[in-house]
Amino acid sequence: MPPKKRKAPAKLQAIAESPVKEDDEPQQAPQVEQNASADAVAQRLKEIDDEVAEHATDLLEAASKIANSIRDEGPIACLRIPKKVREMSVAEFFGLSAEEASGTVLT
Repeated sequence: MPPKKRKAPAKLQAIAESPVKEDDEPQQAPQVEQNASADAVAQRLKEIDDEVAEHATDLLEAASKIANSIRDEGPIACLRIPKKVREMSVAEFFGLSAEEASGTVLT
């Protein structure tokens, strides 16, 4: 059995009873504050761009390390495959018919 909800109605009632403040005049920020906030936004965007560029270079470095390790270890892994299997054609390895091996069947 779920617990009884006792606090939610009290909170909703307090919100409903709170007076709503209506202003006839729209509030306008001074021009200086708008310029300052625009500068702050521009500065934050520049920081974000710098972080993205740094992260991208980190990813590229990691990818190049992985590619280099594959290049280094690839021939060694190929040598571990038995010579008979290495010398087989792809069609022979997968047991493909001549039609399938020629690529005329598109399934």
